[in-house]
Amino acid sequence: SVRAVHNNSQSNRCKISIRGGQLSWSWTAGTVISRSRVLNFEEIVGVRLKESLIICVIRTCSKPGELKVYEFTNACAETLESLHKCILVLQCAAGAGIPATLGWHKARILFIINPTSGRRKGNEVMEKVAPAFAAAGIEPIIFRTESAGHARDIVKSHASASSSSPDAPLAGIVVVGGDGTANEAVSGLFDVYGGPIAHAPPPIPIGVIPAGTDGTLAKFLTKMDPLHAAQVI
Repeated sequence: SVRAVHNNSQSNRCKISIRGGQLSWSWTAGTVISRSRVLNFEEIVGVRLKESLIICVIRTCSKPGELKVYEFTNACAETLESLHKCILVLQCAAGAGIPATLGWHKARILFIINPTSGRRKGNEVMEKVAPAFAAAGIEPIIFRTESAGHARDIVKSHASASSSSPDAPLAGIVVVGGDGTANEAVSGLFDVYGGPIAHAPPPIPIGVIPAGTDGTLAKFLTKMDPLHAAQVI
């Protein structure tokens, strides 16, 4: 017997089921099912178990993207713990990788924000996506560019430190900006690991959250909506 909480509104006791890559729950009034919700595991960006089970999702069906938080409570600890483990395992099976919230690792990601790109919305976009990365257990390392070429220098510095410190590697780089900032970041990786003729690609992946004028690169790598792009990353 579990209660679901969404937007501070607590439902009646609900029945939870997991099947076909989906988590669903329905709640009843008497013997009649009144409402139900369905989440795809690809939408889940974070799962945490404390006194209650908290699930953070980015709904792919909404445009623009929307971060939602669901809380399951009023159940015995064993029930919530079992549900927690099932969701994490199936989240991995859905292609989300090993969630940092499982405690196996805490991913360190370098965020490079260009506050002057496009319509000068770099900081605003970062504020929008930051809760999603926090829910995923990401440890952010945040830098803001101050001049042309700065993104390249930032990447060179941190990529070099990461390659020489295997105990604290970078799990990735996220550019919040336009095509120019992304190109500088890629150039910084090539400076450290070799250019396109290197025998292997740089070991640090790059993601782009568009905040520029056009976002041509983001159209190919992720999505144009900031939260949808964060979900892909």
